Amino acid sequence: MAFVSVRNLNFAYADGSPALSDVNLTAEKGEFVLICGPSGCGKTSLLKMMKPGLQPRGKTSGSIEFDGRPLNEYGPREAAQSIGIILQNPDSQTVCDSVRSELAFGLESIETPLTVMSKRISETVSYFGIEKLYLKKTAELSGGEKQLVILAAIIAMRPSLLLLDEPSSQLDPVAARQFYDILTRTNRELGITVLVSEHRITDIYAFADKVALMDKGRIVFKDTPGKAAAWAVSGNSESLEALLPVPSALSSYLIQRAVRSSQPPQTSTLPFTVKDAKTLFEGFARERLGVSTDNSDMRGDSYREERQKAVELKNVSYRFSKYDRAVLDSLWLDINYGEILAIVGGNGVGKTTLLRLTAGLIKPSVGRIGITRPSARIAYLPQNPQCMFSYDTVGENLLAAAGEKIGSTALSSGLDICGRVLNNEDAARAAETMTLDGLLEKHPYDISFGEMQRAAIAMLLIRQPDILLMDEPSRGLDHQAKTALSAILRCFRNEKKAVVFVTHDIEFAAEYADSCAMLFDGKIYFRAEPHDFFSGNMCYTTAAHRIAGSVFPNAVTLKDVMELWEKNEKKS
Repeated sequence: MAFVSVRNLNFAYADGSPALSDVNLTAEKGEFVLICGPSGCGKTSLLKMMKPGLQPRGKTSGSIEFDGRPLNEYGPREAAQSIGIILQNPDSQTVCDSVRSELAFGLESIETPLTVMSKRISETVSYFGIEKLYLKKTAELSGGEKQLVILAAIIAMRPSLLLLDEPSSQLDPVAARQFYDILTRTNRELGITVLVSEHRITDIYAFADKVALMDKGRIVFKDTPGKAAAWAVSGNSESLEALLPVPSALSSYLIQRAVRSSQPPQTSTLPFTVKDAKTLFEGFARERLGVSTDNSDMRGDSYREERQKAVELKNVSYRFSKYDRAVLDSLWLDINYGEILAIVGGNGVGKTTLLRLTAGLIKPSVGRIGITRPSARIAYLPQNPQCMFSYDTVGENLLAAAGEKIGSTALSSGLDICGRVLNNEDAARAAETMTLDGLLEKHPYDISFGEMQRAAIAMLLIRQPDILLMDEPSRGLDHQAKTALSAILRCFRNEKKAVVFVTHDIEFAAEYADSCAMLFDGKIYFRAEPHDFFSGNMCYTTAAHRIAGSVFPNAVTLKDVMELWEKNEKKS
């Protein structure tokens, strides 16, 4: 009998909108299952249905069994101890002001004896190697450190099932890999069953025992990682094929070129790790490209353009208080019109602070921030889009952003929310651009994080800013939504507007930014065009470059690799 068994599960929210449709999913004891799917396909809803106390309100049918018993037979205390969950936003799960109290909170809730509690906390802290964090305030922790503390607090309760909903969405590449290394160690050494949903799957894909592909509220395929990748490229689902990890996508392309077919490769499995894809790529390169390869400059023409400055940050420093170490220290940065600038860096280095200073939300402790056009409109997307919504439906928030009054007088038109949005040209255009059909009458907190992010971006577009500042804009977005967002950013760039975003999504920055900058130790240490920025890096680089960099040193995106391959293949 499976340790976790979901059978014929259907769920619709209270407003009647379906979230899950005939879901069947099993996990054996100690298994690591990765759930992949486009934004809004039901991943978060499915995980919450498995956690008593977090199950959303609505109409449910079907069954969920855990460790041989129906889930609804578990009492609050037993469920809290046996099933742990880590959500997308670590701040929403941090309840105490110190790490020490955070680690004890769950154990106190299930009435763990003091002697047992002390033993478990000391053991868990040592196991996770977080001794340096133990006496810190939770407000002082970076996103990666918070996720580690939350994971440690759950493990101290000795759960047998761990659910994780996009846990790496706020982590930089290094912190994400460290988190998944510890999560995998927890799974392998402690035998805890793990179910995790993710959009950034290239790094975690190799850790999974099984991969479940989810689309439109259904589990459409579940098998080993290699077989799941092969199924996704076989033409069964375009939306799932776009979510493939880069090693599988590149391997599929190479096999397709090798057999000289325009159709996806008919294979039962595909490589899914950088190591295996690199071996395949270099072998194919030796056979088909010969010794000498043409490594053309992959940079576009935009990096050569001279641009007008939009914002000048001169010798800027910032401290949260006069007793704190400077988060930003003597920083100089020019933000230009007609440019998309991506800022990367580790968790807690001050990327969000830099955006908030530029937006005028806080004042620098030292230095000057100058806006070259005083009349320029500035729009800011915060890291947590929830704070942007003031009204009960997505449509009403769009209308408010467009300048309409929301209230009884506005409702006198007799139109429903969708009709009113369609009647407003700006709101209708933004809703169409960010594909918000079907979401306009829903409460912002009842939709997925990716859908909420799209709605928040739509509200910014309505304001038609001259300077657009975005904190993790690709967080929670699937491939289709990222492509739509990139088209918007490029449209802004072509209209000679300034776009700045901070991100941990290296693939997104490499593909869509005009220039990238590294924030480290309170300063901008390096700024360059993406191909110059990511080439030769070990940690802050793309999976495509790690796979193909030995053959094509200038290639940093999957598109670069494919273009150079075809160019060199024709010459060989």
